[in-house]
Amino acid sequence: MITEENLYRDTFGVLKLKRDEGRDEVAVRPTRAFPLSDPHRFVALVDAGGTELALIEDLAALPPKPRELLLQELEQSYFLPQVLAVQQITDDFGVQRWEVETDRGARTFEVRSREDLRWVHPGHLLIRDVDGNRYEVKRFEDLDHASRIKIETYL
Repeated sequence: MITEENLYRDTFGVLKLKRDEGRDEVAVRPTRAFPLSDPHRFVALVDAGGTELALIEDLAALPPKPRELLLQELEQSYFLPQVLAVQQITDDFGVQRWEVETDRGARTFEVRSREDLRWVHPGHLLIRDVDGNRYEVKRFEDLDHASRIKIETYL
């Protein structure tokens, strides 16, 4: 069971898990089993070697403090800006240059091919740039008409 007493940040800011009734503490990193479809359920705490030490079925079931710690860590690990609008998409020799507005500000990135545009499920688009960064359109139908047309040209 994850509590405020056994999940905390140490003085260096490292997330730690106390095990065995507080005798053993281990640096942990949360990982999501379903990062896109169900990001707040089935979160594993793994050690530096990748060994799973705990599985949290639902973050909502945790006390507020450990839940907030895990959400902060997950936010850093799973940087996934939401595309809110597309300003422009240009194509230079098969590489697309996207200029977009995201929930984290304006971004410009390049996409190699249509294979880097993937529907996670209807209306939910995942975009991977040439550097491996991912961007997300959670609800394609919520984009303005001009943005949808620009994206549809490259799908």
